[in-house]
Amino acid sequence: DFYSHVTFSFFLLFSVSFLFFAFFLLLFFFFFFKQKTAYEISACLVGSEMCIRDRNTKASQDAARAELLPAAKEFEQYTGDLVVLSPDQVYVSDCYVGTNGEGMVATVESKSYGGMLTAMIGIDSEGSVTGVQVTAHNDTMGLGTKAHDAGYLSQYQGVTELAGADNIKGDSAVTYISGATISSNALYQAVCAALQQYQEIQGGAN
Repeated sequence: DFYSHVTFSFFLLFSVSFLFFAFFLLLFFFFFFKQKTAYEISACLVGSEMCIRDRNTKASQDAARAELLPAAKEFEQYTGDLVVLSPDQVYVSDCYVGTNGEGMVATVESKSYGGMLTAMIGIDSEGSVTGVQVTAHNDTMGLGTKAHDAGYLSQYQGVTELAGADNIKGDSAVTYISGATISSNALYQAVCAALQQYQEIQGGAN
């Protein structure tokens, strides 16, 4: 009887220990996979958000190109050299040309009051500016962004060449916003870069 009692007690202790071990093992796997799944879901959501943001950015850029150069029904990216007027200060970041020779739309990064400013400039097949749009900036809202207004930027429409001055004040062909000279100059330099890009594309085509 004593032997049986000891055997039963040992068996009972072993069974309880095994159950506790199995319980904690299940808890470990539960929290491990739960955390892993949460991480994967989070990563998936972040990836999806980035894809949506990229699609929205591309869609807005395509819409801007169509507005700046309405004669072009389709665009293709220009793969040649892009103009750099001043490294990290004024440069063409991308350029799309109309597939049937209608002209081009250049995206230019230009140093402004609040940092880098992004502008898109349309130029038709005759080399005339069709329009200018500011698509991103960090300039101070109010006076600083008056140079971004469509009314002010309309002075560039029809322009085929600029003096390429170091500062907009040195070119009598265009005006600047008093109190927002830096922003005005940033856009002036952007248009200069776009016009130069057009000339280089035309030179390569001849």
